[in-house]
Amino acid sequence: MPAGIYVPSMVVGGLMGRLIGHMVQYLVMATPHWSVWGSCPVVGEATCILPGVYGLIAAGSTMCGVTRLSVTLAVILFELTGSLDYVLPFSLAILVAKWTADAIEPRSIYVRPPPFVPCYRDNVAERRALLTWRPPRIS
Repeated sequence: MPAGIYVPSMVVGGLMGRLIGHMVQYLVMATPHWSVWGSCPVVGEATCILPGVYGLIAAGSTMCGVTRLSVTLAVILFELTGSLDYVLPFSLAILVAKWTADAIEPRSIYVRPPPFVPCYRDNVAERRALLTWRPPRIS
């Protein structure tokens, strides 16, 4: 399908993840002494919460949910960051996204029939007839 899968799924996931990251960061800054945050320091206007990491994790898990790439996507995200600190969160998010997407729809977006063709049917006889058709001889 020429509509594009990779970039839109990563953009939507990245936007939602960054939005959630900013909300968590605001929550940490609003309630710095809450015991849930543990030893997350609030220094000036900064915290240990990085909204960009939330965006990367959400972008990867959204793309995994759409395309069903798992190990490949974890390696791509690892190469984007260049740090081993985020491999576990990436891998867990991708694993949960794959399980959730497989529970909703077992087939990948590449295997399903196109969604905008109302009378799509898979007729093996028609395909075989088209493959064996030869043009008539002109004499």
